Amino acid sequence: MSILYGKKINQLLANTAPTRLLFADRLNKEGYSGQLEKKYRDSGLLTAMCKGVMCRTGSRLNAYDAIASYNKQMGVRCRRNYCKNSRIIRLFLQ
Repeated sequence: MSILYGKKINQLLANTAPTRLLFADRLNKEGYSGQLEKKYRDSGLLTAMCKGVMCRTGSRLNAYDAIASYNKQMGVRCRRNYCKNSRIIRLFLQ
């Protein structure tokens, strides 16, 4: 398990910009189980922002990076005006 764990986390960190959000739905599609995501959160590598949304611990996030992450990982084209009611954008507007 430790080899698989090390391989997966290295791949995740290498393919994710420090300022981007991570969505559980997308991670699940890429083969990351809920248990593995929890292990990453418990170890302090990832921080949960709300249900199903995480970021790298210590990241400095902004609304534009949140929109870009959402667009890329969820396969939609979202603009700031269109997303005002989105739970992700509400995190940054609070």
